[in-house]
Amino acid sequence: MIDLPSALPRASDRADGRGVVTLREPLSRDALVAVVRAYTQGFLKEDAGALQALLAPDAMFLSPAQTPGVSSNIMEVWGNRLRSFDYTKLAGAEIFRADKIEVLTFEDTKDVRTSSMRPEDVFVIVPIQTPRVGTDALFPERVSMLLRRDKGRYVIAAVAEDFTP
Repeated sequence: MIDLPSALPRASDRADGRGVVTLREPLSRDALVAVVRAYTQGFLKEDAGALQALLAPDAMFLSPAQTPGVSSNIMEVWGNRLRSFDYTKLAGAEIFRADKIEVLTFEDTKDVRTSSMRPEDVFVIVPIQTPRVGTDALFPERVSMLLRRDKGRYVIAAVAEDFTP
């Protein structure tokens, strides 16, 4: 009799050091910076389609809108901002600095993690360098994103923005 080879276990980002494991190659910091850059560029180019492409299908706000009557649908909120503000005023401005992005892993967030965070997710905190032009607030002072691996790239699974124009 010939033993058929057993199927390899599903690839994961982390695994215990026992038995047979299959690990995925980790995504680089450049991959998460690319999502942040695409997020800011989506606003600067006033491109709702580009912003939509960054979201996981079940993307949500980490803290639902507190104001009664305000939508908790990310694209609806972002679409309203795109229609209400002139983001072209920020053309040429440095919106964020990649070296200032704080990256937290599942283990780093054990005391504050949301129930939607998976072990392979990363949580990023992005200080916005240029949130306003004059008195016009176009971005929040800080954006926090829960990034999830999807087909070799990161997508935004959740976002927290304290945006008050």
